[in-house]
Amino acid sequence: MKWRLVAALIATTLLVILVQDIPLSYYIQGVQRDRIITGLERDAFVLAGRSEEALESPTPESIAVITEVAKRSFTSLKKQEIFVIFYMAGGLAAANGGPFGGMIWNQYLRTDPAAVGFGIAENIPRWVAPLAGSDALAQRTFLHPDWLVPVGISLLLTVLGKLQ
Repeated sequence: MKWRLVAALIATTLLVILVQDIPLSYYIQGVQRDRIITGLERDAFVLAGRSEEALESPTPESIAVITEVAKRSFTSLKKQEIFVIFYMAGGLAAANGGPFGGMIWNQYLRTDPAAVGFGIAENIPRWVAPLAGSDALAQRTFLHPDWLVPVGISLLLTVLGKLQ
């Protein structure tokens, strides 16, 4: 009789754990993950807004914003890197991304872990951006044979757009 009571209590406890606690823990885990992702997206949006403002109006505060973004990325910048980021990003912001802004985004999307995870990256054609393992991405230059077709298409579309 004593063993049946103990077995019934253990069975009831396991049933409660299976029916209530396991699904509840998955739900709470999802809520916490969504909360963290939302916070990260909010912080990234705020940093991007401040960076854009800083790059559009060159001031000493702009340099502080750029270095703060680098600190939050767990890296440090040399003077030369700050110079290049400041003036190149400022030029891209002034030109609304310019002709190469879209290509920079496409190559980022090709290697982005989220895009790879969702299967988007492998569906990007080679004429849009080089493959993820390409030397062109490692060397960070458009002066590479893998960029020949995307740059050529961009130039062709620019010329055709001017002819209209």
